[in-house]
Formats: sequence, C-alpha cells, structure tokens
Amino acid sequence: MMVMKKFMAVLGVLLGILASYPQALTLQEAVAWSLSNHPALKSVFQDYELTDAQIQRESGLPNPIASGAFLSGAESKKEWGVEQDISKWFFAFLKGKHFDAQRAQTKAAIAKAVIEQRFQTKLAYVTFQSDLDIHELNQQVLESEKAALDLAQKQFDAGNTSALDLAIQKSVYTDRQIDFEKSLVQLDQDHLLLQQELGVTTSNWAITEKMPNLPITDPTLAVLESSVSKNIEMVLLEVQLTQIKESQFSNQLADAVQSISVGIKQESEGVTKTGPSFQVSVPLWNQGQNSVRKDEAEIKKLMFLMQTKKQALLTEIRMTYAQLLSLKKQAVLVQASLIPARTEALDQTLKHYNYMLKGVYALLQAKQEELTAKKAYLILVRDYWVTRWKLEQLTGLDFSKESRHD
Repeated sequence: MMVMKKFMAVLGVLLGILASYPQALTLQEAVAWSLSNHPALKSVFQDYELTDAQIQRESGLPNPIASGAFLSGAESKKEWGVEQDISKWFFAFLKGKHFDAQRAQTKAAIAKAVIEQRFQTKLAYVTFQSDLDIHELNQQVLESEKAALDLAQKQFDAGNTSALDLAIQKSVYTDRQIDFEKSLVQLDQDHLLLQQELGVTTSNWAITEKMPNLPITDPTLAVLESSVSKNIEMVLLEVQLTQIKESQFSNQLADAVQSISVGIKQESEGVTKTGPSFQVSVPLWNQGQNSVRKDEAEIKKLMFLMQTKKQALLTEIRMTYAQLLSLKKQAVLVQASLIPARTEALDQTLKHYNYMLKGVYALLQAKQEELTAKKAYLILVRDYWVTRWKLEQLTGLDFSKESRHD
C-alpha cells in the first residue's frame, strides 16, 4: 500500500512536469481550438437558439380570452364566453417552408462567422510562423556579427585593422542587436494575437513546425470563377431570396385575414343558450395587395444585389488570383535565383576582403543584401498563403485537399 502511494506521488510529479512543457500546435489544431473555444463564436452559435425561439413565439398560440357580463334591469341577462385566437397557429402551418428558410439563413450566418474565424486564426498562425523564422534568422545574423566583432577587435589589437573599421563593425553589431530586439517584441505581440484567436487564456502551446512550402499546383481561374456561387455571402442572399419566395402566399393571406378566432359562448336570459363562436377578418378592402408589392420589390432588390455581388466577387477573385500567381513567381525567383546569387556575392566579397581588395563597406553591404533576400522570401511565402486562404473565402473551396507541396 505504501509502495503504491509513493508510485502515485511520483507519477503525479512526472505528469506535472510533462504538463508544464508547451504543447506543439499545428495549424489544423489551432483552427480546431479556435472554433471550439473562441467566445465570440460561441456567442454566434446562440443565434440558432434565438431564431428557433423566435419561430416558436411566432407560431405559438396566445392565451385564450375569457369574457363575461351580467346585465340587470327589468330582465336580467348573463353571458360569458371564451375565445382563442388561432391566427398564429393557422399561419404558422402555412409558413412551414418560410420557417425552414429562416433557420437556413441563421445557419448560413453562423457559417460565415466560422469561415471568418478560421481565416483570422490561419492569418495569426502563419504571421507568428513567419516572424518566428525571421527572428531565428536575426539571431543567426547576430551571432555571426558578434563573431565578426570579436575578430575585428583582435585584429585591431594586433594592429591589422583600423579604428574606423572596428567602429563600423561595432555599429553594425548594435544594429543587429536592435533588429533582434524588434523581432522579439514582434513575436510577443504575435503570440498574444494568436492566443486571442485561439480563445484560450493559457500559453501552454508552441509552434514548432515551419511554414509550409509552396504548393506544386494552384487551382485554375476557371475553377475559381465557377465556384462564386459557393461564397457564403452569395449563399446568404440566396437563402434570403428563398425565404421571401416561400412566404409570399402566407404573407399575403396574413395581411388580408388579420384575425381568426374560435370559442364558445353562453347566454342566459330566461333560457340558457350555449354554442360555438368565431370571428374572422373579412378581406374586403385589404386583400394583401400591399404585401404582394412588398415581396415582389424585395425579390427584385435581392436579385439585383446578387448580380452586383457576383460581379464584385468575380473581380476580386481575378485580382486576388493574379496576386497569388505573382507572389508565387516572386518567391520562386527569390529562392532559386536571388538568394543563391546574394550568397555567392557575399562569399566572393569576403574573399576579396580577406585579400584586401574590398573594404569593410562592401562586405557589410553584401551581408545586408543576403539577409534582405532571405527575409523577403519568408514574407513572400507568408503573403502567398494568406492570399490563397483569402481565395478559399471568396470561393467557398478547400484547396488543402487538392494541392501537393514541394
């Protein structure tokens, strides 16, 4: 028994130590965390309950109305009755498809919020990834410049370099320290923003994977343009249009026949009389023509809005697609040509510097140009993925199931 207690205590300590280590967080896990934990999204999910409650309120029966009277005089008279307004129940029966469309509209609105939250989480994640890579690059450069400064100090002490060259090397090292601190602060900000998108208050997670490589293939423009109807805003407009069409007849009838009630009535005037009663609005002057005009105008308005939205989406898709191809082409050029050329230029400049054919200015410029090219590649890859995810939003497609990576 004592051995078991000791074992459980040691196990608890080990589990506590393991729990203190950050959990590696992939992009897919980050999106899953965000969709399940973000409070704003949880708030949006309640819209369906609100819609359903509103539908129940519109279709439920109101409380019955009881009435009574006692008239005294030469001949006393008593009467009482109970009436039940069944208008809501009657029109709810006719509005079945309308209520289904209303629920569908709420679901589409929730889907829009989910899509937007997914995009914002991906954006925060890949921004953290790219800035993490840039920070690591700054750290490598800082270590390299520290070694160069130590070497310059030794050369100066030995009388092999000038005070000017040493001062320049010291200023460059200071600049790299500043770049390192800036990237460190940026990482802290990225961490907080991503934590906000995840909807969690703890920081027991870490990003260990690098940004994904550029995919080998991209969707064609024809596929993107043909998928414009899947855009969530187009879906919302289509649901609204369906809702109005499905409720045209019931709206007209409700406008014309505004009240229907049934009940039972009893009169006592010497003889007691009991029987059913009913009341119904007679559509004499108002036959629902205003409701018809209103629905037809709303249908036309929505159709024009859908045409306008479709044209705007096609334009945005084409512009975003052109940007996507440009970013990929730039990234490929930087990776395949610019970075190797800058690295070769740095190597050659270093050789010339060692042979005293180049000065320290040329060497520092070559280092800066290589660093700039490497950072530019990271930023281009990040912007490529953000643009690609934006195309997913615009078209309602999921490219992750269709593309392969280098």
